[in-house]
Amino acid sequence: MLHDPFYLMVVVDDGSATLQGRLDGHLGEPLSGWAVKNGAPTATYRLPSGAVEVSLNPLPRPSLMVSMSRDIVNAMGAELPRYLFDLCRATGARLARSMSAENFGLTLIAEEELEGALTALHWFQYLPPAVAARWGVAHLERGPFAQTLTDGDGSVALVLPGGPFAVTGQRDAAAHLGFTLRPIVGRNPATGERIVIPYR
Repeated sequence: MLHDPFYLMVVVDDGSATLQGRLDGHLGEPLSGWAVKNGAPTATYRLPSGAVEVSLNPLPRPSLMVSMSRDIVNAMGAELPRYLFDLCRATGARLARSMSAENFGLTLIAEEELEGALTALHWFQYLPPAVAARWGVAHLERGPFAQTLTDGDGSVALVLPGGPFAVTGQRDAAAHLGFTLRPIVGRNPATGERIVIPYR
């Protein structure tokens, strides 16, 4: 696993070698062929700023997990959202969302979200045309997002403030989209009592 990684989960319809071939033109220069690692087909690609690792997980639904180090994220800077948006469009993503190590489970894409019933947000989320149409591009572009990327096909990427490792604005973004975020549940360190931790 990459040190201090940034992840992008991309749910796809096609988990075959056809998808693997399409990735070669969008992720960068292949550094390794696809080989099974930790039970999943995995490949590594080279970007000018470093290596990106991609694994293809067939269950519970076909999805790609793209991993890159904090150094690569920082080096790509303002180019990263467009890179991720283009990757999602190239793979025919049904939905995609970024996540980082400390909130991995909290931001995994749930089955109901594939129809547009979102329950979580992170720094980057990709909505394909069918999902984005639930709100409409104009409404999404008026939202409290740091950046909104659109394309002529109706797909939209929403980028929240704060950056990939210190995301903020989830509450305001969820309110604009009309849903309630999954609760962050923790323990009071003094009493051990369960508490709900507020979003930033």
